[in-house]
Amino acid sequence: MLIMGFFFCSSLFFSFSNGLQWRIPIERHAMSAKQHRADETSFCSKETLEEKFITCHVPRRSDKSIYIWGDSHARHLVAGFAEHYPDYNIFIIYKTGCFPQSGLGGYTQIFKGRKKQEKNCAKFNQDAYNYFQTIKPSNIILTAYLYEGVTEKIGNPTKLILDTLKEYGHNSFFLANVIPPLKPLIECYNVPDYIVTTKLIEKRCIGNKEKTLRLREEYKIMRAVIGEAGFLNTDTVLCSNQTCQTFFEGSPLFRDKSHLTIFGSKYFVGKITKDLNKNII
Repeated sequence: MLIMGFFFCSSLFFSFSNGLQWRIPIERHAMSAKQHRADETSFCSKETLEEKFITCHVPRRSDKSIYIWGDSHARHLVAGFAEHYPDYNIFIIYKTGCFPQSGLGGYTQIFKGRKKQEKNCAKFNQDAYNYFQTIKPSNIILTAYLYEGVTEKIGNPTKLILDTLKEYGHNSFFLANVIPPLKPLIECYNVPDYIVTTKLIEKRCIGNKEKTLRLREEYKIMRAVIGEAGFLNTDTVLCSNQTCQTFFEGSPLFRDKSHLTIFGSKYFVGKITKDLNKNII
């Protein structure tokens, strides 16, 4: 009887007090990949465009547009650009795992025996490239995740694409994407805040330093090939010395090893808006 009374009183307490401090704060809840995908998709119009390679767009009925062309690291920027560029139509051209350079400038991305995927990736980019030859001058941003060793393969094709787009009158440049943690941080932040405080979590939950340093070297190589004018560097936006920011005020910036959360996308684009404005017309 005493035990039943204890549980009854406890349940009443939780009902009216909204629980105890040991509960995990909402901003630290680990979302599934499907939930993150749904969050990103909520920024995209449900309208289907004739241009099938535009896989997400935010229409603003504006005569100014920004095209972001790349792999999934182009798509994770949609929330940030949608928020910080409300006077522009935002168009995301992306195919998962497909570099925007594949099929162009003499470079073909290899998919380890998956010839169909290799062909589809190349055609996807060729369709986008041909489309840009037919529209009025606009802003075209190329971006991709530069893992170790890939830069030397896509550097020259990137420069060729950017130079050709400029010949067609477009304002085009390569956006060095955010420096990611390159390791999952869910185990680190998905804990009650009385165990790990907000202040401590930002010091405790850091990325893979060794891989981060190598990635920053890739950015230097790409910048050297493309040239300063066509390269928007972001490697110091979240990073200083050997450490890179993965949280802001207790909220995670990354949902996995390399992709931004919605909050992270808005935060990152907000941090680079000043530099973007120098490149966007």
